[in-house]
Amino acid sequence: MNQKNPGPNWVWRIVYPILVYMGIYYLISILASVIGMTVSFVSFEQAGSGSLDYYTILELTMEWLSQYSYEVTTVSNLVTLPVILFFLRADQKQGGEQYRLYDRVSPGYYVPVLVLGACACLAVNGMMYISGVMSAYSETLEEVSSQLYRGQLLVELLGIGILSPIVEEVLFRGLCMKRLQNGVGSTASIFLAAAFFALYHGNILQMIYAFILGLIFGYVYERFHSLAAPILAHCGANIISVLGSETNLIDGFFASDTAIFVGTVVCCLVMLGCLYLIQYQVNPALLHREEESSSQDSGR
Repeated sequence: MNQKNPGPNWVWRIVYPILVYMGIYYLISILASVIGMTVSFVSFEQAGSGSLDYYTILELTMEWLSQYSYEVTTVSNLVTLPVILFFLRADQKQGGEQYRLYDRVSPGYYVPVLVLGACACLAVNGMMYISGVMSAYSETLEEVSSQLYRGQLLVELLGIGILSPIVEEVLFRGLCMKRLQNGVGSTASIFLAAAFFALYHGNILQMIYAFILGLIFGYVYERFHSLAAPILAHCGANIISVLGSETNLIDGFFASDTAIFVGTVVCCLVMLGCLYLIQYQVNPALLHREEESSSQDSGR
């Protein structure tokens, strides 16, 4: 791969899609805050509870925004998706070594990718529990869980299980990782994109979790050369997380310390099996080499 020397323009190309994503989120959050402030003010006035000072308005607004944080995230994802797809399409049209065309992988090989994502979710959570990290940051865990999981199974499966993985994989793998490859190569780009992915999540628990899973998502993207692979792995992880929070499907995994240890070991073994299969069975052929050779023959 022909790599360019990293410079300010190269760094900016990697960072600005993430800034656009975050900017859209904060703009929608501000709009939601204005709505929340208005609703809070009207409700307070109708209740006739007395004078309304600045701090009371701020407290009521923050409570309202926290209550609808899931909706804010979903709307920002819906707004962001066409924007980053436009960026991705522009990159693909521009071409380059990192956007070479590969043959399609048989659909059957995407099943281990989905299983890999689901098992990675359980295994990483299990390891974080065994290590004591979850106990150390229990307040953070409760806050995140209360914002993401609120008893709306179907809505969460669509939003957290499908929409978020699509948006985040287009952004962090399709744009960020691919653009990184042009300056630092494939292996380093997987690690750096995973680091950006982790930093985006903001708190220590999600950062640890997101970095490890980001490495897996980057790896399967590099093997399949298709965004469908990391999106499916990400969907597998998020769907099992939603089901674990909103149903009793995986209660047995967390039934006891012994169950967590055994379940984590089993999930790690299944992950190794999936990774072995992907490593030695998934190797799509590079298409444009044949096209180049045929065009050279016709030009002679």
